[in-house]
Parts: sequence; C-alpha cells; structure tokens
Amino acid sequence: MCRGVGMGEVVVAGRKGVKGPPVLNGEENGEENGEANGEANGEENGEKNGEESGEENGEENGVVGTRGVKRVPFEEVLRTVTVLVICCPRDASTIDLIGEEELRRMRKEAIIVNVARGGIVNETALAKALSERWIAAAATDVLGKEPGGRGTTPLLPLEGEVPNLTITPHVAWFAAQTMTNLKTMLKEGVEAWVAGKPVNVVAKGR
Repeated sequence: MCRGVGMGEVVVAGRKGVKGPPVLNGEENGEENGEANGEANGEENGEKNGEESGEENGEENGVVGTRGVKRVPFEEVLRTVTVLVICCPRDASTIDLIGEEELRRMRKEAIIVNVARGGIVNETALAKALSERWIAAAATDVLGKEPGGRGTTPLLPLEGEVPNLTITPHVAWFAAQTMTNLKTMLKEGVEAWVAGKPVNVVAKGR
C-alpha cells in the first residue's frame, strides 16, 4: 500500500522500549524450523527451509515478512521517517504509544496517519504537536471517543481548528473488496450453521 501511493523505502518498527534489532515471530519460527529440518535434512536445507517457513509463518500470523521490508528499532523510526502509519492493535502496550515525547523526536516534515484505533496516538499531544509545528501534518480515521464531535477530543476543539489535520469517520475499512468479503463470509456462515457445521465460532452458546 505504501509503495502504491508513492512512498519510498518502507520500514517496520520494532516494539517500543525494546533494545537491539527487532525480531518478528516469523523469524523466530524460521530459525526453529530451520534447525529442526537441518538436523534431518542437512544444514543447507535446514537454513533454506527455516527462512521460507519463517516468512510464511510470519505472514500468516499477520507479521510482515522479510521480503523487501526493512525492520528497525522503534526509536530510530521516530527519528527518521517522513510518514508514520499506525496500524497496530490497541492493547495495554500500545495505548499512548505516540505521545509528546515521541512526537518531539520526529522530523518537522513528518506526517502521521492513524488507521488503527483511538488512544494509540495521544490526542492532546498530537493537537499540541500540530499547533506548534513539531510535525508537518496528521490524518486519523479513529478517535478516542466515537462518534467524534466538537469538544469531544482535543483534535476537535469547540473553537478554532487544529492545523494540518484530516479526520475521517472510521471508514478506512470501507473498500469495495471489504464489502464483498463481508457478504461472502456472512453467506458462508449462515449456510454452515444451517448445515450443522458452524464456522468462525468465537463464543459457544449454552
């Protein structure tokens, strides 16, 4: 997606506060599979299978594979990127992931795009960063309180505007292919339930 809209080098950030080069699940799985396969099939095959398995497992688990993507420490990403795209789950480790400290580290020409969840980027800090020109601009599809409105967030003050900010009403997911997928999944889900073989079960009834 990033390359499709004309961005240059694409990097993936490691976890905040973790020292050293980031390691993803795919790489860890790859090393383990590689060692196991290497004992049975030889070191060369083991290394090859480990790399391929690592990439495949990583991609299946929602982790970006190693092909063509450079991964760098979180702090380095903040210092160097010109466009920071937030697309991670919201949990205890990602709330206020981007706050005043992180925003002050970023380049003045940097742009933040949040298509994840509200609360991952601290809205008070972001409003201050844009108003005081710490960064160039921001766009967010999510807010800490939704639906948003005047006075519900520092990004939508009762008076005035936060400069260089674009807010969309949580519609980043609303693509033609997404709607097609939803309809297909709904149809398959109903048909499977009628056949007595429910799929995508997230909670069993009593």
